[in-house]
Amino acid sequence: MITKRKIKSGIITILIIFILTLIIFIWYGELGINKEVPKRARYVDNINMR
Repeated sequence: MITKRKIKSGIITILIIFILTLIIFIWYGELGINKEVPKRARYVDNINMR
């Protein structure tokens, strides 16, 4: 028979895995944001600002 303690520990384990997975996806998405802008994009941006 499954006890309440086993159910609680299972739920906590699943929540921890879910939170860690979410953190990894957010961290992985942040890596793509910090890339340098290509030179051509800077040139077009400078022309548009004039």
